[in-house]
Amino acid sequence: MEDEVARAIDEVNKEKLEKFRTETQNTVKNLAHEIYRLDEEVYKQLGSSLGRVFSGDKKREIHSIISALNDPDGYKIRNDLVLISNMARTIKNKNMRKSVMQEYSQILKKVRSLPESFAGNDIMDYELAGLNQLNLKTRFASNHTIICIGRTYGSGGTDIGFALADKLHINYYDAEVIKESENILEALENEKKKNFLSRVIYDFGKYHGLAKEDAQFFKQSELILEKALTEDFVIMGRCADKILTNNHIPHISIFITAPFEIRAKRIASIKHNISLRQARKLLKKIDAASKRHYRNYTLQRWGDIQNYDLCINSACFGIEGSVELILRSMNR
Repeated sequence: MEDEVARAIDEVNKEKLEKFRTETQNTVKNLAHEIYRLDEEVYKQLGSSLGRVFSGDKKREIHSIISALNDPDGYKIRNDLVLISNMARTIKNKNMRKSVMQEYSQILKKVRSLPESFAGNDIMDYELAGLNQLNLKTRFASNHTIICIGRTYGSGGTDIGFALADKLHINYYDAEVIKESENILEALENEKKKNFLSRVIYDFGKYHGLAKEDAQFFKQSELILEKALTEDFVIMGRCADKILTNNHIPHISIFITAPFEIRAKRIASIKHNISLRQARKLLKKIDAASKRHYRNYTLQRWGDIQNYDLCINSACFGIEGSVELILRSMNR
């Protein structure tokens, strides 16, 4: 009798799980169409399809969005949404810009409510959080709100930066978004310089034949400085803090990290295809690369507290708590 009851309960649970999965996939499919339509509307209002995020065949692009929404890492869909929102904020008609941004906010809210999304895997050590005390006295001010965030991989720094930009209603840039912005600007430049040879000569002269990595750094530096003169934004990495400091541009510099083991466990939980041991190895490799890159282009130590206005152990606060901490430090 007990076995029959247990089997009956299992069947009911299986049915509930299957129903939940079906409903979730229907939600994801509908959300993918909403994101596609938003992207379409933004570039319709801008009067240009140049740089549009989903510019290919509609059916294929919808499938791509669904795959991104189902990815527990969440990095691709977040960056896609960032590109759309960054462009939406350039719509000149105030009422239309407000309408589009409201639609974007609703979509973002739906994405975050999915069972697995980029906001669904927090980083928090409750013992550390319980010991934490807030004692913030620094006040920041500048012509534009520019927040530079350096972070160790796995500390949730990217999620914190994205959430912070969303709270402040300002643009967000990370490696992928900057790369896409560069591609858009390059496409615009190439429209003016159709001749291939003229483009090669132009690029060589501009960067004096530097190595590709060095040329890319200077190109990104120019883009960061250009945006610093015209807009408010949050930027992840890219040595942006040092670039702005060297050009006497006011900004807030933040470094986000967490204990190594906590970061490793978070990465292993997000990337289902790697073990904790592999996550540790990956962290060491990425940390070493970040230190090397920062040292090469700033001549300073990456993560050294002397280089930052605010250093945060995200394990003490979690993602939302870290965002709140940054906002309090800015507004007190």
